[in-house]
Amino acid sequence: MNPFYFMKRMLSIALLMLFAITSFCQKRSAEEYMAKSRHLRTGGIILLTGGAGLAVAGTVLILGDKSNLEYNSSNTLSSRTTTGLILIAAGTASSLGSIPLFVASRAMHKKASRIMRASTYLNIEQVPDLNMMGMHLQPFPAAGIKLDF
Repeated sequence: MNPFYFMKRMLSIALLMLFAITSFCQKRSAEEYMAKSRHLRTGGIILLTGGAGLAVAGTVLILGDKSNLEYNSSNTLSSRTTTGLILIAAGTASSLGSIPLFVASRAMHKKASRIMRASTYLNIEQVPDLNMMGMHLQPFPAAGIKLDF
């Protein structure tokens, strides 16, 4: 078997597979990216405010605990202080967990704006039309290409 024939055949198969993969990919619209961005940002805000609330609650528990003011010879913390420390740790973890959501939200927003900047569109425009009967909006089809440099 000729090695050049084999190479041509493998290259043809690879190009055919590449064409099939790229032609049947699902493309997301700018609206889908914006919705994803909104959902991620909402999740980030929920995690951030929930984490801040847990940290504040833990701090209030620790500051409100009067049992730590006396000398404790066994060097143990009260259950209220322990609960407060756990709440502060959970709140801090939740607040730090919101950072990747905000970063991903910003990335989705950038993708959506990049799609919306350079696009083609076909829609119905409304233009004021003045005639003997008065003024009304006259619809007409409009096509355009929107490029951003």
